[in-house]
Amino acid sequence: MHLTKYFIVIGLFLLANFSNAQFGRETDVVSVKSYLSLDKLTANSEAKFALKVKIEDKWHINSIKPNEDFLIPTEIKLISDKGIFLSNTSFPKAKELKFGFSDKPLSVYEGEFFVTGLLKVPAEVTPGIHKAVVEFSYQPCNDVTCLAPANVTDTLSVEIAENNSMVNEINQDIFKNLD
Repeated sequence: MHLTKYFIVIGLFLLANFSNAQFGRETDVVSVKSYLSLDKLTANSEAKFALKVKIEDKWHINSIKPNEDFLIPTEIKLISDKGIFLSNTSFPKAKELKFGFSDKPLSVYEGEFFVTGLLKVPAEVTPGIHKAVVEFSYQPCNDVTCLAPANVTDTLSVEIAENNSMVNEINQDIFKNLD
């Protein structure tokens, strides 16, 4: 039975790829936007980080821990050549939804949600504007098919100030509602 599910998923995957190649997708299924809780940071400091994820209607993405081994989990990573990194990332509670191609409910995200964490700046980072790329990896599916795994990115400008600089809170309308 498990092998049958595997072939069904592979068939749906190939069908989705061929139909997208023929007709094309006008827009990405997922869009993201990054936010920090501070206007600038100093070396050896941290700020709250939030990634707003918006999934198009009628689509879902697998959670970070899908209920089936053959499903591709959602992931987030920060790419920085200055050593800036994310820690303590937290995804919202996933929804358990039943689809025709699986005997058990699948763990998925839908709609709009935030991924949170801490953006950390190492002690050796020098003052200036530093770019970091937030990469969100996912596999979009609807109730009958899955598309190829995809990545969407957002570039985050991180201002690193001198250690004695004044730092101000920003984006509090977002962070006041997040853990």
